[in-house]
Amino acid sequence: MSDRDPITGMIPPEFRVLTMSEAELEQIVRAGVKQGVEETFLTTGIDVSTPEAVIQVQRDFQYMRRLRRTAENVQKWSTKVVVTTIVAAMLAAVWAGFGESIRRFFH
Repeated sequence: MSDRDPITGMIPPEFRVLTMSEAELEQIVRAGVKQGVEETFLTTGIDVSTPEAVIQVQRDFQYMRRLRRTAENVQKWSTKVVVTTIVAAMLAAVWAGFGESIRRFFH
């Protein structure tokens, strides 16, 4: 059984083996990956077509990181303030009760 076409005697395209250098293969892979990454970014609304656009996106991410850290710090300090206020109120109530007990004891 031969893989050649019985009429033309040629090997059909699906049975041909293409050869290419490692550099050619790397170039094709890099181009495909670059296109896929750019399409993915564009789908999410991020323009990476120019170096200026990439820098702009980097600045946006830096801003979002600062904003997140600030929000985390505000949350941390707010929790501390609430806990301190509750503890201070409880101590004030205990102190007021203690003062009242002493007044009653001496009167």
